[in-house]
Amino acid sequence: MKSIADIQAIKENMAKHIFIRDNKDDHVETRIVVGMDDCGIAAGADKVFDAMIEDVASRGVKNTRVYRSGCMGRCDLEPTVEVYVPGQPKVTYVNVDIAKAAEIVDKHIVGGNPVAAYTVNA
Repeated sequence: MKSIADIQAIKENMAKHIFIRDNKDDHVETRIVVGMDDCGIAAGADKVFDAMIEDVASRGVKNTRVYRSGCMGRCDLEPTVEVYVPGQPKVTYVNVDIAKAAEIVDKHIVGGNPVAAYTVNA
């Protein structure tokens, strides 16, 4: 059994992840939406979702929230990730894996440049 101090440390470590995943702050700007229906999860969307939360949290990215969604309608292209940045068109990424997720966070979320090679139009 873990001590109270161990449990408190786990709680504090997870708090930033829960904020990124579930926060309802009206000032949040960028939304990352991972398709997590059966086909998405079967293709690895749960791992992509967890990796994106971890990456956003570990980098301390501000004004960004990660969501789950149901089916996005393209089972053949799962896992799919949609990125919504205010004032810009939605970007849909397809066949996303953990490495691509990290690159999307680095180049699009942090750097402001969508990764065209991973989009639905590529």
